[in-house]
Amino acid sequence: MYNRPIHQRLARNSPNQSSPPPTSPFSLPPVYTQPAAIGVTVVSSKYAEVAEEAIARFHQYTGLDVTVIRVKQEPSFAAKLNLDTMVAPRPIVYFDADLWLLRPYDFTLLAESDRFCAVHCPGAWNPSTFPHADCKANHWDHASYINSGLFACDLRRPEIQDIFASARACLEACHQGKLPRPVDWTDQFFFNYALQQRPGLVRLLPFALNFYKLAVDWGSYPHIPREIIGLHAAGVPSDKKLETLRAQAEVFGQRTCPMHPEAVAHHFKSRVL
Repeated sequence: MYNRPIHQRLARNSPNQSSPPPTSPFSLPPVYTQPAAIGVTVVSSKYAEVAEEAIARFHQYTGLDVTVIRVKQEPSFAAKLNLDTMVAPRPIVYFDADLWLLRPYDFTLLAESDRFCAVHCPGAWNPSTFPHADCKANHWDHASYINSGLFACDLRRPEIQDIFASARACLEACHQGKLPRPVDWTDQFFFNYALQQRPGLVRLLPFALNFYKLAVDWGSYPHIPREIIGLHAAGVPSDKKLETLRAQAEVFGQRTCPMHPEAVAHHFKSRVL
């Protein structure tokens, strides 16, 4: 009670109220700090070994601290749908436990933006995959279907919080039989369900940030990016993920030289690298 501030009008009319000290013309306004972006991942016992390398690489190549959410039960994707309730409101970069960074990248501006930033899933264009099946069954835009293995967003924004809430509501509705069960019973379907209802909220990122080789092997994507930043073992059996990532990281993580201007002009012309 005694620490409550006096209303300004009462303070001006009070004869006993002392005047505030004069303000220096050179004084600076107070500085308000924003919470820094962090990395976030969800780790179950099945992915413990591959996750340790993923966490170390993410911190090394981004400089961001990493919050690790460890779960004991499978499937663990329900924790991913609850990130907005498990992590303090702040900018985050989520990465799956089987996604290894191979090169430095600054995710800060993406995490602090007003969009849900993620990579398009090439499987949405392949009729033999579950992304295509779910897009077709739900009349979704195939071009804006995302892979949820890596995304950046600001958990302080109400529109981002709505994404998580809508994804959870869809999961519950599917459990109750109010909505048809998807082909892909993972967080990826439920995030896309929420995002498809909010066109324009997604910002699509280059495939090199969340590259999985099976997209090329299965004919969903035309080529391997020149410099892969995020290497994802999506679609690889869990007992093969570690050896697969090690082998692919050895190849795709090798140093590349800058493209020569003449080569850029000849091979890509007006295409953006």
